Amino acid sequence: MSKLMTTIILIYCSSVTKADIYVCESKIDGVIVAPTVLTESQIRRNGGTYFVVDSEKGIREPNGNKHTIEPCRMANEFLLCMSSFEGIGINSLAIDTTNFTFTYVEQNYKVRISSYYGTCIKGS
Repeated sequence: MSKLMTTIILIYCSSVTKADIYVCESKIDGVIVAPTVLTESQIRRNGGTYFVVDSEKGIREPNGNKHTIEPCRMANEFLLCMSSFEGIGINSLAIDTTNFTFTYVEQNYKVRISSYYGTCIKGS
């Protein structure tokens, strides 16, 4: 039993220490919607939309709403987080780890495209 507990603790602690955590705030938000759903698209500056990015768990809002359900991965200097939701849409975020800027796009196939651009702070 103690070997099992030791293994679980080692796996949990090693996975916790490998995760990179970022808090990202949008500076520009844009929403393009289908005219049959809403009457107009909008672009906001100083949007102030926040996202928490965990390299092992994906993207969520501070209130807990999840935007991706898969781990992120590194591609050159970019941390990429993507999820495809069957028949609904695709969410994709990229953080440039050299200057901590990000872009994030949510695509709902039939209704809207939301995009965000801003900066991130890397946590420990």
